[in-house]
Amino acid sequence: MDKISFNSRVGRISSKAFPLVAGLASSGVVVCIVSFCLFGIMLSTLIPPFQVPDEPMHWIAGYARTHSTVSPSDPKQHCSIANALPALFEVGRIAFYPSNKFDTTSFESLSKAKAGCSETYLNYGVATTYPGILLGRLFTLGEETVPEKTFQVFLLGRLFQGALIAFLFWRLVSVALATRGYMMGMLATSVLMLSPLFIQQSFAISADGVTFALSLSLLFFLFFMKEARWLDWLLMVVLATTVSATKPPLFLPIPVFLGVGLSRMHKEGLLHEDRGPRQSWRKWLVYGCIVMSFLATAWVITTQSQGHSDAVIKANQNRAEQVAYVKQHPMSVAGTVISHTEKYFRLAPLIGPLGWLDASLSAWTVTKYRHIVIATVLIEILLVFCLIPSRGIRVPTQSRVVLTILLVGSELCAALAVTFILYLAWTPPGAATVMGVQGRYFLPMLLTIPLVLGDLVWPVRQGDTVRLSSGMGSIFGTLLFSFLLLSLAFPLYLDLIRRWW
Repeated sequence: MDKISFNSRVGRISSKAFPLVAGLASSGVVVCIVSFCLFGIMLSTLIPPFQVPDEPMHWIAGYARTHSTVSPSDPKQHCSIANALPALFEVGRIAFYPSNKFDTTSFESLSKAKAGCSETYLNYGVATTYPGILLGRLFTLGEETVPEKTFQVFLLGRLFQGALIAFLFWRLVSVALATRGYMMGMLATSVLMLSPLFIQQSFAISADGVTFALSLSLLFFLFFMKEARWLDWLLMVVLATTVSATKPPLFLPIPVFLGVGLSRMHKEGLLHEDRGPRQSWRKWLVYGCIVMSFLATAWVITTQSQGHSDAVIKANQNRAEQVAYVKQHPMSVAGTVISHTEKYFRLAPLIGPLGWLDASLSAWTVTKYRHIVIATVLIEILLVFCLIPSRGIRVPTQSRVVLTILLVGSELCAALAVTFILYLAWTPPGAATVMGVQGRYFLPMLLTIPLVLGDLVWPVRQGDTVRLSSGMGSIFGTLLFSFLLLSLAFPLYLDLIRRWW
């Protein structure tokens, strides 16, 4: 067989296989979205109240801020049943003690709860940091005086936090499938969202939920700014401002992703409005969002410098001495920050442990999640091999490579900034390690990378009408990922009940 006929046969096989593999991948994404919701309900109901890291503090802060001011100067002034719930559920007896199980009689005492005053001070975040609490209060009447209603707000808050993330990902996926058929890296992103740690933090009263939501919103505006409707714009502006006022290092990707998304629209000739009297309304919205995010970042940095949380005070950290040490040993500190950040960009720290870092996942659970990751990698690689002879991988231009480096670089800089801030605020002066770092802090950055890198080679552009997937591939993908995710659900369920029940 000569080379020409061989290449021709490979091209025919690849052109037939491509819709099958694309259908397998796209249906896998849909199954992952459904599973994210189901797993989230399972974790939010099986993990007892206030057993997620810092959840009691976030609950008290979020409840106080949604009732009184954005950042109350004296939390003791706010007394309510909400402040009494963490003590009622005996957080101190259970957290960090894997041998202690949850006492179900706490539910029997719920109706007898009396209002208590909080001594917890959380020196970051605003009311919109906790959209779940805001929505939970919207659907609950009398929650300030009836203990059962207050607890209902808590549980609804967990569910609504995760529902926001699920909605934003569904929005991203639905537009991607409608306009491009599929996007390289989308399956990898959906599998990353099925990490038990990601799901736990998504369906919890935590500041992590809005950071995950912002990453998904930034991805949407990076690729599909023209398809954005008023709700997309509203959520993006609120999330960008909220996250900047909650986690200042995460401001770094905001101007980069929005700026690149705006630039892509210009280069692809999609900003037809720029030619008329209504020119650049998207541009001004983007600029306004960036300015608001910057001001929010400056505001929270200023307020944090004026007060410290109880945990920081008890740790007796000395930021002035630490800053002096950094100035004297910049290269040594840089190496420590980089090496400590790098070790969290691996599989194990990104899937567990759960709870207050005291609920380790069994080897069975880790193995099943690894199987899903392996299947995802193989499918994405197979899709690339099908692309080469059938459609050809799009060779990225120099400008696109530069923009991709800028996008990924902004996320890596944000990750390094997170570690560096913890080195300054939580680590004893001159230490050769970084205290307080957890894998969940880097999930928002990792969430964007698969789609950003995959866009470099994906040849199907927005607006193409090429049929990308086959019904057989969709059926096979649905069955495959349903089986894999069911296999993960069983050991994960056992891990949860063994730890708490």
